[in-house]
This record gives sequence, structure tokens and C-alpha cells, in this order.
Amino acid sequence: RSHVSAMSKKGSAPARTDITQTHFRGYVRKDEEWPEDSEQYKAGCQIENRKRPPPDEIPGDAFDRQRVIPGFDHGLIERQVCLVLGAGGIGQDVALTLGRLGVQKIILVDNDVYDASNLTRQCLGGKADVGDRKVDVAARGLRNSHSLRSEIEAVHCDALLEWPRIVELARQSTAVFNGIDVGVMWDYCVNSLCKELGVPLVAGQSFGWKFMTELYTGKATEVCAFCYDSTSSSFGASEKAVTMKGGILERLSDFLATSGLSGDLSASSLATFLAQDRQFRCAGSVHLEDVVS
Repeated sequence: RSHVSAMSKKGSAPARTDITQTHFRGYVRKDEEWPEDSEQYKAGCQIENRKRPPPDEIPGDAFDRQRVIPGFDHGLIERQVCLVLGAGGIGQDVALTLGRLGVQKIILVDNDVYDASNLTRQCLGGKADVGDRKVDVAARGLRNSHSLRSEIEAVHCDALLEWPRIVELARQSTAVFNGIDVGVMWDYCVNSLCKELGVPLVAGQSFGWKFMTELYTGKATEVCAFCYDSTSSSFGASEKAVTMKGGILERLSDFLATSGLSGDLSASSLATFLAQDRQFRCAGSVHLEDVVS
């Protein structure tokens, strides 16, 4: 495999991110073998005698190494609009990688500010960014260092209280990355939204030494995040979870007592409990009372 020399003053060709459109529009490399009667096949037993080489490298092609992977459609990557929910440790790592891959657009959503304790995990900011909004820190880090061609949009909002805005952003997107950790009801809603729109969903979470990532296609005929879970496991509705110390029943009883609503299990009081309970956090829904009544 060869490439034409076109060096910059630093000894390398200047980076280019337009080559998909100028040279490889619609190109996806196939894993092709040399025929057994070909000169290349007969010349030896090395990999180059069995596999056809990729196209010659174009000097400065930032995406060359992805492009030469058989089956890797970099044109498809460049058309993706990615909604990143949460600009914390997971969200910033995701956004950095998307920026390096060269997606069309990255939409960042968060309502928090960058704190000193975030410096060890949230890679798009530095000490000078402490106190700024996380989406602004992340957007600035991407634009200054990591986004090779992506448009960056920073949305500072409370995703729970402004759910209609999240829905609208998801409608603009071709993939959703959920890194907001506010309880199972949020996860359920994001999963349902992606299923409704037919948009792929990637969900990630970490705790202590553990990290978990899930991918769902969003297709109607394929499993989603909650297909494998029962109602009991998803919402903590098993008898043990309900009756144990600190469980749902105890928390509900404490809420009713401290609110002066003892004995009142009306739809209104239950909706208020669900809106503020650490497990459910259903705040912001005007339909919540109708659902529980």
C-alpha cells in the first residue's frame, strides 16, 4: 500500500476531513482475496499474497484507518446526529470519541456545573473550567481539541423538567447515548422514546469499580432495554423491595407522615411521592396524576 508524499512543515501531511466526500463517496471496503491463479497468490504465503490491499492512502486523510476496515462505512458515520444525554464522566468520553470519529453533529445535554471533583473523570475540562456549565465545558473541549469535523450543540437544561425538549432533540437525532443517572423511570422513558422513534440507544452507567454498556437498535422487531426485565425487577416491585427496611412502603409511609397526609393515598399524594422519591423521580410530568389515579 502506498501513499503520495505531501508533507507539512512538521513532516506530515496537513490533516484533511473532507476526503470521504471528495474521494470515497459511497465507498465501503470489502474483504477481497486474490484468486489462487493470480501472480500475487503464487508469489508467497504472506497476508499480502492472500488479501487484496486497500486503496492507496491519501495524504492527510484523518479517517484512513477506519476507512480501510472491511465493512466499515465511514460515510454512514459522517451522517450521524448524536444526542448525548449527560455531560458527565460517561457523556464526555462518549462525546470525545464521537468527535474523533467524525460524526455530523453532537448534541450535549446537561444541567450541572463543572466541579473540582469532576477533574479526575470528566476529560473535556480542566482546572480553569471549574464553575462553568458542563455542556459549555464539554463543547469547548470538543471544539478546541477533539472534534475533527462535527457540529457541536450545547443544551443546558433539566432533562426531567423539560422532557418535551428532549423529545424534540431525539427527533433530530439518528442515535441516542443515555448517560443521565436519575433512576429507572428516566431510563424507561428514554428507552420508550427511542423505540417509538426507531432510533438506536446506547446506555452506560458506572458505579465504583463497575461499568456497564448496553446497545439497543430501536427496531420494533428487536429487544429493547426492558424486554428482559419484569415489572418487579424494573421498578423494584417485588415483595422484598416493597417491605424491606428503607423500601418503597417505608418511604411512602414516611412521606405521608411528614407531609401530614397519613392515611391519604389519593392519586395526588402518590404522584407527589413518585415525583420526589429517589427511585422514581417522576418530576415534571403533567400526566403523572392521571397515570396513577
